Amino acid sequence: MLNMNWKVEAEIYAKAQAPKESCGIYTLIDGKEKFWPCKNIAQDQENFFALDPEDWAACEDRGGQILGVFHSHPKGDSKLSKIDMISCESMGYPYFIYSVELETWNDYKPDCWQKPKPKKDIELINSSELKTIKVYGKLKEFLGQSVFQAAVKTPLQAMSFLKANFAGIEKHMNKQIYRVKMGSNSVADNLLNMSGQGDIQIIPVAIGAWNPFKWVGDVVSGAVNLVGDAVNWVSNNILTVGLTLATGGLGGLLTTMGTNLLMSGVSSLLSPSRPSSSSSSVGDTDPNIRGSYNFNGIQNISTAGVPIPIMYGLVFTGSIIVSSGIDTAQIVKEL
Repeated sequence: MLNMNWKVEAEIYAKAQAPKESCGIYTLIDGKEKFWPCKNIAQDQENFFALDPEDWAACEDRGGQILGVFHSHPKGDSKLSKIDMISCESMGYPYFIYSVELETWNDYKPDCWQKPKPKKDIELINSSELKTIKVYGKLKEFLGQSVFQAAVKTPLQAMSFLKANFAGIEKHMNKQIYRVKMGSNSVADNLLNMSGQGDIQIIPVAIGAWNPFKWVGDVVSGAVNLVGDAVNWVSNNILTVGLTLATGGLGGLLTTMGTNLLMSGVSSLLSPSRPSSSSSSVGDTDPNIRGSYNFNGIQNISTAGVPIPIMYGLVFTGSIIVSSGIDTAQIVKEL
């Protein structure tokens, strides 16, 4: 039988935060159940919650084993709203709800819930050529470990590394919302290809709503993708100004003001589009010549960074020219 003393701590925290919704994490640290209080970063904190991913990462970095997500309902009962249930299924962790007004508890476990098993991280290599990539939540369980090292410089390259090595990661990430950080800074979607100092972190964001407003029925009725449409609506309406929500496979790009990044589907990372360029730094000769991509000159060189296919067996294929050069010399007839 599990010790439920963590609930007492959660109740005290919820009452202290009222009339705003409080949130936190039910976790196992050093073999003991704990309540890990978290900041609510939702804009309308009296009706919604969005658990600060900074607190989630801090809990796991402390060695916490996530057992569930907690939030309070300052008014009304502890019954889960439709959005709570949808978000719970999306996150993959049990939701625990406490009613401050009625002092009652309720909980909901997603269909996919399994208690996480402790995983041993790899031994890190001390190398300036390798960047550490940290993943959290269900993504950590999907990948089998929480820490990776790779010769990447940007969050975009980190996602390409994960995509190349783990089949099915796109489908898995399409169901959740994430924030990407590099060092101490959150990364905006227009800076995903910018290099920087510090580890790259991919952290889930738990969200939910207390009041099952009429819009829930309007949003989800007749929807082809129930989870996608509902999570899109909630995320775009409850997250504090200063967060960017890139919903990718869940309905396109919803942007608010600010420089932080939340990703649901991370389509811009997993399937990036590279802008064309009319210049290139390939080679050590005239860049205007080397940078021709118009197929109207002597040299036609592919832009740096494109993949070069490796074929096995008998194939008919084209080619990618990565380097070429022309030497000129005057020929003088000897008398």
